[in-house]
Amino acid sequence: MAARRFLLVFVLVSTAFVASSCGDDDGGGSAGRDGSVAASGGESGGDESGGDESGGDESGGDESGGGGLDDGCALVAQADAEALFGEPAEPSDDAGTSVQQFLVGSCIWQSPDGPEGELTPQHLLQFHVWDGEQFYGGDAGVYDDPEPIDVGDRGFIAVSDAGISLQFVQSGKTVSLDYSLLFADRSIASSAGAVQELAAKVSSLL
Repeated sequence: MAARRFLLVFVLVSTAFVASSCGDDDGGGSAGRDGSVAASGGESGGDESGGDESGGDESGGDESGGGGLDDGCALVAQADAEALFGEPAEPSDDAGTSVQQFLVGSCIWQSPDGPEGELTPQHLLQFHVWDGEQFYGGDAGVYDDPEPIDVGDRGFIAVSDAGISLQFVQSGKTVSLDYSLLFADRSIASSAGAVQELAAKVSSLL
């Protein structure tokens, strides 16, 4: 539990810069348990309207299409997290803690709890999409030694003992991937290439 609390702190700290840019505006949607942010006016709106038939067709198309920003876990799926972790991943219960007006998609994956009393590797992968380029932190001096990457319109990756932070701007949106690892026998820096490859995949789906 102490490890999980530490990783939650990493969640909050890693989103502090972009959250501060949102001002005092509250929610533009609600976050589900899987970390996705649902836009206002969901399926219940279709029930109230008289055009149920056309509404049903549209919702069916959304479900089959996948990859929408309102479902961040369609862009960074469980299989992506497990490939990065090298072991099982599960949705984080804390996935909906950073809802802001301009947060248009998110998903957080973590390691399952290990056996009681044992220190097992604890992975945490956070994915956020912000509506606006003002949330990009590559030029703000927030990260130590950010290195430019060829993803999206512009981007960077920063690696430290605390974890890996990657951001890129594309189509007027800021995308962030943050990865942390505790109690492992390998350096988190060894995963920098894999995080960058995941960012390139996300970019191709946007």
